[in-house]
Amino acid sequence: MERRKEPLMKNMALVGYDDLDGRPAFQMAMQKANGKYYLYTASWRHNGWTVLDVTDPASPRKVRWVQGPWFYEGIRDGQNTCKIQVADGLMITAHGTMASFLTGCAPNLPAWCGMMVWDVKTDPKNPKLLGQFECSGGQGVHRSFYSGGRYAYLTGCCEGYESFILRIMDLKDPKHPREASRWCVPEQVIRGESKTGFGEHLKKPFVHAVTVKDDVAYLAYANVGLVMLDVRDKKNPVFMGKVPLNPPFGRGASGAPVHSAFPLGDRPYVVVSTEGERSRYFDGKKEEGFGKKIVTQAMNMIGIVEITDPGEPNLISVFPYRD
Repeated sequence: MERRKEPLMKNMALVGYDDLDGRPAFQMAMQKANGKYYLYTASWRHNGWTVLDVTDPASPRKVRWVQGPWFYEGIRDGQNTCKIQVADGLMITAHGTMASFLTGCAPNLPAWCGMMVWDVKTDPKNPKLLGQFECSGGQGVHRSFYSGGRYAYLTGCCEGYESFILRIMDLKDPKHPREASRWCVPEQVIRGESKTGFGEHLKKPFVHAVTVKDDVAYLAYANVGLVMLDVRDKKNPVFMGKVPLNPPFGRGASGAPVHSAFPLGDRPYVVVSTEGERSRYFDGKKEEGFGKKIVTQAMNMIGIVEITDPGEPNLISVFPYRD
């Protein structure tokens, strides 16, 4: 398999570029402050974030690199900070372990697991750490959703639970964030510490991503499906409905069996997706463990779920594969 050397684009044009000093970006968030647009990029491989002034999209200007905290003496690798959210002058950063097979770091490096809250209102160019919340008991925080206001939504680990669950965080005092509530399917409640290794978790339930709109949380829930919760009462999320998605889709050489869920504006639809195949790690040579040889690969997809009746959502279409 050859690596693509040119970007794959359709009806798009490259306007500007910055090499980020060799620290590739992953998730990004933008805010407008003092008449300028600032882009905050979480790094895929490095512990920290880049701040850019993108007021002129053709000439993005790198403002600074914000080094993420290190927590273990003598260890300067393995700390994952690749997810970020920015709204209402706050920057929410996710922290957890790093997948060595994807990043090239040494396996089983220790990492601090949780979320951090930063002030990017006072000085947008220089994020200031306000508070943090630890999510121990697993791989940390994988994703978050924050569109402003008092509450943030994490897909994070917790002692006594298997893999990522939904944790709703109260940011009334951003210097001391606290958990308002949590929600998961019963299968994730365990006694003691989880023994599930990386890769094995892909076959068990876990919340991969969350989007919240009009007090409804849309969970991309691996090995469960699209799950909708009524979160009007942040202290008591209430199940509304679900539609199973895997099987038949995903698994095999894929990543998260249910990867994303986004409500489609004000229409009664949700766009859902699985995570595509990682064929480079499934080369047919490994006989055991994560990435072992597989016989067949289930279809991955981007689909649309109709939610006119939230208690009975239905998958109504699947985007076609390219010719």
